[in-house]
Amino acid sequence: MKKSLVAICLVSTMLFTASCGTGSPSSTNSGSAIPDTSVTPATSAASPSGEAKTITLWTNNKSKAVVEAMDTAAKNFEAKTKVKVNITYIENDPYKTKLKTVMASGQAPDIFHSWGGGWLQQFVDAGQVVDLTSQVSDFKSQLPESAWNLDTYSDKIYGVPYSLAGTAMFYNKAMFQKYGLTPPKTWSEMENVVKVLKSHNIIPFALGNASKWPGDLMFVYEQLRLGSGQVYMNAIARNGKNTFEDPSYIKAGQMIQQEVDDGWFPKGVNGINYDTGGSRMLFYTEKAGMMVMTTGLIANCRDENKSFYDTKLGITTFPTIEGGAGKADEVLCGNNAYSISKNCKNPEDALAFLKYLVTDPDINNKMANEGGLLVALKTAQLSDPMLKQAIDIQTNSSYMQNFYDQGMPTELGNLAMDTTQALFGKTITPEEAAKQMETKAKEILK
Repeated sequence: MKKSLVAICLVSTMLFTASCGTGSPSSTNSGSAIPDTSVTPATSAASPSGEAKTITLWTNNKSKAVVEAMDTAAKNFEAKTKVKVNITYIENDPYKTKLKTVMASGQAPDIFHSWGGGWLQQFVDAGQVVDLTSQVSDFKSQLPESAWNLDTYSDKIYGVPYSLAGTAMFYNKAMFQKYGLTPPKTWSEMENVVKVLKSHNIIPFALGNASKWPGDLMFVYEQLRLGSGQVYMNAIARNGKNTFEDPSYIKAGQMIQQEVDDGWFPKGVNGINYDTGGSRMLFYTEKAGMMVMTTGLIANCRDENKSFYDTKLGITTFPTIEGGAGKADEVLCGNNAYSISKNCKNPEDALAFLKYLVTDPDINNKMANEGGLLVALKTAQLSDPMLKQAIDIQTNSSYMQNFYDQGMPTELGNLAMDTTQALFGKTITPEEAAKQMETKAKEILK
């Protein structure tokens, strides 16, 4: 398994470094000056007076095993340093809204979960995040360079990565076996799977798109298979080779709307919330046969329906589309990290906790094997077979596409979510959606 993790590091570093050269916001801050928010390296996390200090941390990780591991890390850290870590666990969408509010008001938590890319950049540009560049050198090599790249702006590091977030196609193994189906490798095979499932009154895909990003996973994968990752890289780089009005974007939108018409998704798809479990329940109760979802589903499924996880959950790559330029080994993924806010009174203690959290073997093995996280620690020992399959999909990839709402500048990423949801709701045409994206890209990308 150690070999697989090293492969992820090597492949990811090569790909994300190449992406940085296209003008992606993951490595530069679009030319704006970043305020000096560096801190003096910590020599000890203990309070000189011996009195307990407190650090606050916000995260959107709520799976049982991850919560247990995080709480254990906090207790161990306090016992060793007399620094108390108060952790607040918030659901994904409310988390995004609450964090933006408190960052703007100056009441941010000391440590906050981040996705890097354009999402973190908005806070970096505003001078609201601590520069960690000179403080992470003693443990930087223990985590993949590719993950650090997504938290780096103008050669300065503003986040400590703790996990990767792949995206795959999950399916019900028992259901597929019952109906004589195999995971589709091509679009024609996918259409046959859909046809068979619908003939048995089963919804092909469990999708809840109230929070917009779940539907975007489907849209981006279809565009990726039609046009390849190079189209996105060219569109972001503004090099004149491709734009967001590329035929692959328009065709992907047309396919989504045809799939809506043909009943590939549950009725009222834009009103179903993945974060609160709506679409997952359709999957667990076998009303739906497949899901295109991040690897976070592994932890969700294990917590919510262990029997389904043990006997029915299957994972595979998203199929290729005949005639498309994209390959089966081009994958959609992202990065999870923790950053320290500028208003943190004890940044040296906060960084000491993060170092412990992301490098301790026991903590990371528990988050991986029991919590289902693709932890960033290279030496983590993975025993969970589902996690190994998820790792293998990324290890064997030739290109890694960052999530649009994380890798793009915030305004463009938000528009991508809005237009994709509108495509599912059929309130916009694919051509209009593409034009809006290209217009906004011309406005904000330099």
